[in-house]
Amino acid sequence: MGSEQSQLRSKSKDGDGSNRASSPLRQESVSSEVEAPPPYVPYTVGRPIGSEYIAQNICSKKSPPKRTWIDSDTMITLNNSRDEYDQEDEEIRRLENVSSFLPIMRGSSRDPDILERLDVRGFNALVQRYSNHLRYTSKIIKDTQSEINKSIKETEALSASVLDQMNKNSSSYSKYAEKLAKASDMSRALNKCHSSLNENIERMEVLNNMLPMEERLEPFVWTTG
Repeated sequence: MGSEQSQLRSKSKDGDGSNRASSPLRQESVSSEVEAPPPYVPYTVGRPIGSEYIAQNICSKKSPPKRTWIDSDTMITLNNSRDEYDQEDEEIRRLENVSSFLPIMRGSSRDPDILERLDVRGFNALVQRYSNHLRYTSKIIKDTQSEINKSIKETEALSASVLDQMNKNSSSYSKYAEKLAKASDMSRALNKCHSSLNENIERMEVLNNMLPMEERLEPFVWTTG
């Protein structure tokens, strides 16, 4: 009996030694599968991008099966059952394992240090120069507009005077037209008188020829000057 107990103790010691030797090997194999964390700048720890979003997603989803080390000599492995998490994309799970970080070039205007580093003197000078240019051009445009308005008023006054003169000329021309109409009427009356006078002269000659020689008158001569 004593020899059997000693043999069992030696076997148990050999088994414990083999388990102890195999446990660090397994731990090394597990740690070798984990990828190295990505590099990030020193100030990324303060305000990581998407830290709240990633934390909410990680808390909302089921945790993947893990290996819990209770003792250095004992390893308990959970049931490797396939659930909804295992059916997700492998790239998404790898992105969830990436640590949160800030970009090297921060473009957020809410950071106070960004506003402190900005030099507004050049921008103020540019805005002031642009304002002066607009003021100068507006003054030139105002002067030009006033000159144009003045010339427009002068042109309107001249046009009004020309229109009045044309109205006066039109009234005088209408009077002249009336006088010319009267002259044409007078010319027609004179022509009628002349033709009547010629007829009377002819009749006077006929009557004068009918008289005896001693009673005849001298022939009537009509002259126009």
